[in-house]
Amino acid sequence: MKSRILLILPAAATVMLSFITFAAASFNDVLDTPALKNRHAEKTLLISVATAGKRVVGVGQHGHIVYSDDRARPGPRPVFR
Repeated sequence: MKSRILLILPAAATVMLSFITFAAASFNDVLDTPALKNRHAEKTLLISVATAGKRVVGVGQHGHIVYSDDRARPGPRPVFR
């Protein structure tokens, strides 16, 4: 029984180490991932709007962040497709 445990222990340690290595290699921190452009962001409900220097920044209900460098003046806007 003791010899069986001694044989299984290194194999189990190797398997566990391979799982840990795989998990570490496939981990992507969400803070290192760039945001995606969303064509619905300009139509979302804005919870808060503030100025940051000359830029107007708005935060939406589902985490959308929109900004305007022209102080949100009306006019033609880019269309995302």
